Amino acid sequence: MDKKVFLIISLILGALFIFINISYGQSSYKESRVRYILADISLGGPLTYYKNHSNDPNAVEAVKRWDRGIRVTNINQFDRKFIIGKGTEIVYKGTTRKIKGMDVRLTKDVGYKESRVRYILADISLGGPLIYYKNHSNDPNAVEAVKRWDNGVRVTNTNRFERKFILGKGPEIVYIGTTRKINGMDVRLTTDK
Repeated sequence: MDKKVFLIISLILGALFIFINISYGQSSYKESRVRYILADISLGGPLTYYKNHSNDPNAVEAVKRWDRGIRVTNINQFDRKFIIGKGTEIVYKGTTRKIKGMDVRLTKDVGYKESRVRYILADISLGGPLIYYKNHSNDPNAVEAVKRWDNGVRVTNTNRFERKFILGKGPEIVYIGTTRKINGMDVRLTTDK
């Protein structure tokens, strides 16, 4: 076989291999199942269980979202129950009817970032002016934080943080005894299970 023909065949096979890997090699997940898993985790389902299922694209995507701070916003509409003959399932509150994953609403659906909302709630809890956030009605994070505050949601672990003036940055919420800005997802709320 001529070198030129061999090179052309090799290039075609290489391109075909890359196309197949791009088309089929990427894990495809089902959005409804990912949302169902996030509801399960939110209601106390073991996160490690899903982390150990790296061959399940739905579990992988759900864990990625959880680690990015995406949370269920309508978790109060669901329960985690053991159903005889079926095992543990996520059901509509007060029923034994399994939920549809697309009924699960996520923070990414509503335009705010859960980690930022929690950071703001920590700031308010530690003396940050509530009026400052109330005056930022164009910031979806501030709007959500104020709404939760007005509905009685409070930070339960303020003892881990402090509000400190950082030179060149202004007031920030930091881990107590440091100047390291907190990760909002370390803030625990009264609404967390």
